[in-house]
Amino acid sequence: MTTTTLTIAITLMALSMFFIKQEYKILVLWFSLMCCSQFPEVQTVGVLLNVPTCFFISEIRNIRLTLRYFNQHWLSFILTIIIIATIILYFASPHCYNGGLKGALSLFVFELVRKYFFLLYALVTVTGLGTFESLLKVTKIAILILTIFGIQDLIVGHSVYNEFLVEEQQDASGVSLNIIGDNFREDGRWHIHSLFRFSFDYGFTCLVSLLICLFGLAKDIVTKKQCLIIVICSLFGIIMCGCRSVWISAVIAIMLYMLLRYSFGRGGVIIISLSFLFVVLYNTIPQVQKFYALAGSAFEEETNYGSSLSQRQRSYDAVLLYWQNNKVFGNGKDFFFIDLKYGEGETINKDLAGLEGVMMNLLLERGLVGVVAYLIFYVALLIKIHKLRYADKEAAACAFTIIIAYILYANFTGELKSVPPTLFMAGALLKLLFLAEENQRMEALSKDVTEIVKS
Repeated sequence: MTTTTLTIAITLMALSMFFIKQEYKILVLWFSLMCCSQFPEVQTVGVLLNVPTCFFISEIRNIRLTLRYFNQHWLSFILTIIIIATIILYFASPHCYNGGLKGALSLFVFELVRKYFFLLYALVTVTGLGTFESLLKVTKIAILILTIFGIQDLIVGHSVYNEFLVEEQQDASGVSLNIIGDNFREDGRWHIHSLFRFSFDYGFTCLVSLLICLFGLAKDIVTKKQCLIIVICSLFGIIMCGCRSVWISAVIAIMLYMLLRYSFGRGGVIIISLSFLFVVLYNTIPQVQKFYALAGSAFEEETNYGSSLSQRQRSYDAVLLYWQNNKVFGNGKDFFFIDLKYGEGETINKDLAGLEGVMMNLLLERGLVGVVAYLIFYVALLIKIHKLRYADKEAAACAFTIIIAYILYANFTGELKSVPPTLFMAGALLKLLFLAEENQRMEALSKDVTEIVKS
């Protein structure tokens, strides 16, 4: 298979958004997020010919109807905040503003259509637990595909798919793929990429799959066989991606889900039991001890495994130095890649190598406006989910946990490709909460009417 063949196949998948039924669109969209998020797009039309963009264009009318139907002022508010922040980012970014209409279109697509609007896509298409049951079936297929490629990486010792992508030399943003590296073993760590450019994204996608599988098990909409496949494959990806940020996010997310899903007492018993099991494994299996040492190195002042606390402190100091140039609006989008030349595999300021953390990037490129918009969006989303927990405890627990897992991951590593699956699943679970709330309201109303008639 050549890159041209792959591009044609995914383009046809994108164009199918205009012809297939809505209930199938969401399944194709979720599959594309899991297995097709990284591919060599045709440079001239790549911004438009992809699954999320074609879905957005084909569903514009339904998105407007959805917003009116729910009449959720908080939802309109946070989306308006993000849209305004994106407009400000355009005028504050020389590389976008100088690009004229093309720069504006690119920013609109990559910042909104292929990022924040995923929350809307799920609200439009999810119709109930039946839709979620279908999403879990797609998850099983997709996670199996990811695992097969992951095992292939493990056997050959390097990222096969990324080598395949290097044939095109550049990804959609024009950044060289050669900086990925050939070997997935580095300083005693392993990094399996599967179908992602970065192993971090592979691990995080597996974490989201694991959490929604636990939700499906709680709702009895996934068979034990399907659940076993998803759990095993997800754990394989989480562990073998070799990323400390994913490991730590996964541990915290699973414990949080247990506490929110069950009563405090029962959740605490489960956590204590898992902790006891880990202690036993730690004291009996040397590989577990090594795994613990790798994860714990993230909190050391200096380490040979990735970034240390002191390295991150130096990165924040460097970001604050550049932030002084424009505290309100930042230095503009792609300042890190283009102006600081990270796209060439190195940076002018070595302390910024990697720029690990979404807050670092927001301060550097978008200033206080970007930080405030980001915080308003996610804090409002978490508050809404928390308020709706009475309608469906399991859905609220899963949605809340996925967003917390994303926030941890994004601030440990950076957003990378984590926003679309996060907001897509958060939106799907939020739709279930809306529907559950509406059903409870209708049942209460029906009960009141019955009592009035009897009286």
